[in-house]
Amino acid sequence: MKDEDRKVLTEFLGECWHEWNPSFTCMKCGIMASINSSDYLTFDTWEDFGALKDAIIEAGKWFEFRRFADLKDPENVGCGNECDTNALFELWFIDKDRFPELILEAIKEGILAT
Repeated sequence: MKDEDRKVLTEFLGECWHEWNPSFTCMKCGIMASINSSDYLTFDTWEDFGALKDAIIEAGKWFEFRRFADLKDPENVGCGNECDTNALFELWFIDKDRFPELILEAIKEGILAT
């Protein structure tokens, strides 16, 4: 995932995407850089997946996001009665790598606001 995308997702969570000055202080929030922790979220863990899911629910946008994701799901197109489309959707949707990509798409299309 590109830094630009991670910045958008970090800000969606209401957190600061730090911009460090030469004294290792963030020019936006004033926090000092820490040697012991990562400066940025990676959005490739289940913990990050959960934080993104919770942010959507707290914003009251889960239904809109879920409907948006339904329309993006390539596996359910033409499936008809031959398969359990809900089960296929869940397997596709609940993916720690795909989920942040869906959120980025929803932000870009105005479904979710930053």
